[in-house]
Amino acid sequence: MIGLLGAAPASAQTPPSNLAVTGVSASQIDLSWAGSGVFATYNGYRDGSQVASGLGGTSYSDPGLTAFTECDYYVTATVFG
Repeated sequence: MIGLLGAAPASAQTPPSNLAVTGVSASQIDLSWAGSGVFATYNGYRDGSQVASGLGGTSYSDPGLTAFTECDYYVTATVFG
């Protein structure tokens, strides 16, 4: 089971919205979200640990997962300007 936590922790400057699964297999998940601004970078977290940083787009593929394992994801943004 996959948990999508749309609300980012209080430390995020501007939370992205509409976090969604766009693809899934036994070992990979593809996520997408609505952006937080024109000049933003994004950080992805799985089960509270950062798995991606400085993403320039509004999607992320997380490979190397274990089948039938539950994970929670959230995304934070840093907006410039």
